[in-house]
Parts: sequence; C-alpha cells; structure tokens
Amino acid sequence: MNRKYFGNKNITTTIFTAIVVILLLYFAYYSRRFESQWLSDNILSIFITLFFYFIHKKIEVTKVLYPFALLIIIFHNLGTFGFYSKPFFGMEWDFVTHLYSGIILSLITYHYFNKKLSIKTLAKIILTVFVVMGFVALTEIIEVLGTFIYGPGEGFLHYGCGDLDLFDTQTDLMYDFLGIFVGLGIYYLSFFIQKIIN
Repeated sequence: MNRKYFGNKNITTTIFTAIVVILLLYFAYYSRRFESQWLSDNILSIFITLFFYFIHKKIEVTKVLYPFALLIIIFHNLGTFGFYSKPFFGMEWDFVTHLYSGIILSLITYHYFNKKLSIKTLAKIILTVFVVMGFVALTEIIEVLGTFIYGPGEGFLHYGCGDLDLFDTQTDLMYDFLGIFVGLGIYYLSFFIQKIIN
C-alpha cells in the first residue's frame, strides 16, 4: 500500500473520498434505473473525485477545505433526485450550487496563491477572481456545447430544470461571482476571529 496516499496523514481525506465515491455509485445506480440522463454526470463525477483526491495536496487544499470541495460534486449530482426542480428555502437549487461553488473555489484558489505567491493582497484577490471565473466560465461553455449537441434534458450536458431561461449562463456566472466575494470574506473573517481567540 502506498503510504504517500493512504498513510495516517491522509486518513480523513481518504475516508471523505470513499464516502463520496460510494454515494456517487449509488447515484449512478439510481440514475441507471430511474433517471438515465444523470448517469453520465454521476460516472464522470466519480473520476473527478478520484482525480481531485490525487492532486489536492499539489494545489494546497487543506484538510478543512477538502470535504467542502467534495460537496460541490454532491450538490450538483443531487439533481439525480430532482433537486433542480425543487425550491430550497425559497431559492432555486441552481443558485445554491453556483453560490456554494464560488465560495469554496475562491477559498481554495486564494489559499493557494497565499501560499505560493509573494504579491500584494489586492493582486491575489484579483487573480483569484480571474482564475475562478475562468474555471466556471469554462464549465458553462461545456454546458452550452452539450445543450447544442444533446438538446434539452437533465444533467450537466443538457438544458433542463435549474436552467431558468436563455440567460442562464449569465445568471450562473453572477451567482459564482457573488460566491467568490463571500468566500474571500470568509477567508479574512477567519483570520480576524483567529487573532481575537489567540
């Protein structure tokens, strides 16, 4: 057994990864029986989860942020059970997933830049905004291309529940953008609280 990945130092990340993979296998089983349009999302998400597990240290994802990052995948794939067609405390599930993604991706990205780059805070913030928005814009482009190829339906490569109208891409990017600044606020608030406690 390779201790680099499965030793005691990584036991929590290994457990979280195993839980998410098991959940996604169940999601895939469920989608195969009842909601086939989500099958490709669930299978692809298993590979994304495993890929993330093997690269998380290289991109400086902390043990605290790791499970929150995995929740991005779970939140998206809850569409298997019709979450995108149900309100969540009066909000669209699409809003929740994009806002949450923006928060977590900004925390991961800013933390990485904080560890790796010796530049001014404002420069790190601007760079974080550009990197995260570039990443989420790429996912939106893939979603639009999938819609052109596969047409209406459910899942990442279709236009369906959660895609509110023709301006869905702009709306999703706006939610992600808002999430970035919430995430950056959380990052600095955590430092402020830590200073008070210490």
